[in-house]
Amino acid sequence: MPDESHHDEVADERRLCPACGVMAPAERRSCEWCEAPLDRCPSIPDGPDGIYPVVVCCHFQCRSCGHRSPLNELDLDGTVRCLRCGLDQMFDVASWAAALDHAHGVGDLAGPSPEGRHPHPRISIAGDNPLASIGRYRTSARLAQSGTRVEDGMVVPRSLIIDAAPGWPLCSRCNLPLEIRGSDGHATTSCPDCGRSASYDIDPRARQLCSGLIAAVAEDQRTDRLAVQVTGQEAGEASVLRCPGCGAAMSDVSDAATVRCEFCNTVARIPAAVRQELFDHEPDEQVWWLLFGGPSKQRRALEDCDDLSDAGLAKLESPPWDPAPLVLRLALGTLLPVAALILTLILLWGTRIPPWLF
Repeated sequence: MPDESHHDEVADERRLCPACGVMAPAERRSCEWCEAPLDRCPSIPDGPDGIYPVVVCCHFQCRSCGHRSPLNELDLDGTVRCLRCGLDQMFDVASWAAALDHAHGVGDLAGPSPEGRHPHPRISIAGDNPLASIGRYRTSARLAQSGTRVEDGMVVPRSLIIDAAPGWPLCSRCNLPLEIRGSDGHATTSCPDCGRSASYDIDPRARQLCSGLIAAVAEDQRTDRLAVQVTGQEAGEASVLRCPGCGAAMSDVSDAATVRCEFCNTVARIPAAVRQELFDHEPDEQVWWLLFGGPSKQRRALEDCDDLSDAGLAKLESPPWDPAPLVLRLALGTLLPVAALILTLILLWGTRIPPWLF
């Protein structure tokens, strides 16, 4: 006889695409993101202190050229640069709140288990979980924002698009799941095989937009690899890239994402906006990672519905039926009227008042 508990455990296992690190749906044979074959998929590791990563890919629509431009970091300074036409433009920072809540919900509510990552001990959301198919049939969910908001007398459009999927970041050299640590907006990653490590920080204001956000892992937010310094951008002068370590001009520069200083051997980042300006580089649509912890707002909304039946929620288990209270109620309901009648007859007999007067 087959072991049903083992079957359920295997069916609810969260698998990882071995090529790109996103969750591998149980019912798919190839990855929806990178199209790699989904065979020999490792399990998604358990993060320390309940941390779980969500991979995201973000874009916004440029107000000038109308094309979608990648957003490869959690940018909260109120302006963004189109990586296609180079225009700097205002950006509605508040739109990140909905995007982060969306990503948090994807990481929390995704399957293969229809109850998601943080099931309630008494309430089931399986019948109304809109993200339960992620991990079983599909990989990700998209949130596309639209509309405008007036800020300081100026109309600021909302056009942030975010695709989010559960998963785990992989080492770019060994393709193994990285070891992750994160707290208070700071994160570190290290490869258990080659030992390569990195550290990242986010703007402290980001965690105020989403209470479950812990940190982010994005190349443009690394703190252990500084970005090149760009000088000579005024009065028509040619731009010069300088080493953030020693300040020397970097001569051997290509359109790669990094460059090594020939004087002090520092490896510096070349931000995507700089590469686009200097080399007319095709915009990089990078994937990056948000680290979350705890239940999401979407889960709380499903669990807090007043009408559980209408919301598709149901009690997982009812307490066993105990017949004792029913027997007690029947006994009291019968004995008390009889005792009252007997007491009345005794009182009437003692006073010798004819009962028929009553």
